[in-house]
Amino acid sequence: SIISGMQILDSLRGFPLKLNFEIAFNQFGNSEFNCNSGATVITDGRYANKLYPAGTTISCGSDNIVIAIESHSVSFGIKPNYKIIDNLYINANLGFHRWDQSENTYWPDSGSSSTLTSYGGTDIYMGTGIDYRNKNFIFGIEYLEHTMMYDAKSFVGSLKYNF
Repeated sequence: SIISGMQILDSLRGFPLKLNFEIAFNQFGNSEFNCNSGATVITDGRYANKLYPAGTTISCGSDNIVIAIESHSVSFGIKPNYKIIDNLYINANLGFHRWDQSENTYWPDSGSSSTLTSYGGTDIYMGTGIDYRNKNFIFGIEYLEHTMMYDAKSFVGSLKYNF
């Protein structure tokens, strides 16, 4: 992810609460599922633009099949931070993200053409984390969940410098 933001609240009536606004570009990477020749899989109802109801058994036939999913999004959200003790903060993340995913089904052994299905939408993301702050440096660890056709969950470590 590439994240930028700004602090919009430094404290609330002396309460050690900070509030940041953040914007991010998130590249979730690729995920692949291999179905070997003669095998079967049970779908959860999302594959191929919901072509098969959840619980449907799909046969992989006589060829190996690879299903590759690529995901990315742009997000806007707020991030409240609460000071626990000196230099240590807990935080939450909450916002919206505009996401795009591609689902590419192909048969690598037979050279058959691939089937590409695209998905997109706007949904929420949320998460929680902890930061250690020393002057302008921040070291943080966060867990985030992004709702999409194929949801993404991430565990993120970051090192930030505030200008």
